[in-house]
Amino acid sequence: MLDKKNRLTSQSEFKSIYRNGVKIRGTFGMLIFVSDRSLASPPLFGFVVSKKVGNAVIRHRLSRQLRHIVREFLSSHPTELYGMKFSYVAHSYPEKFQILRKELYSQLDQSIRYGTK
Repeated sequence: MLDKKNRLTSQSEFKSIYRNGVKIRGTFGMLIFVSDRSLASPPLFGFVVSKKVGNAVIRHRLSRQLRHIVREFLSSHPTELYGMKFSYVAHSYPEKFQILRKELYSQLDQSIRYGTK
């Protein structure tokens, strides 16, 4: 479970990020983010797993894996994501966890580079 301070909770936040955010597409999903570096707030994350991705068990497993990857990334990059809000929209389920981790890390690294411009 992500810390409460790192969770997106309201539907309006999700919609705002989707409308105004920068989209980074990947094989298994799309990372959408909004950056406001002037804020010193911790990064916020939300996950959307489409019903096109398997049954409820598979979707829940995927969301748990995504939360785990984000927790890992936050522990290794504690301050680089401050002032950013993220939404990850999953499109398909990967065969191996390591492939998903590699892709999401790459997308998060791209967002850091893009957000500092």
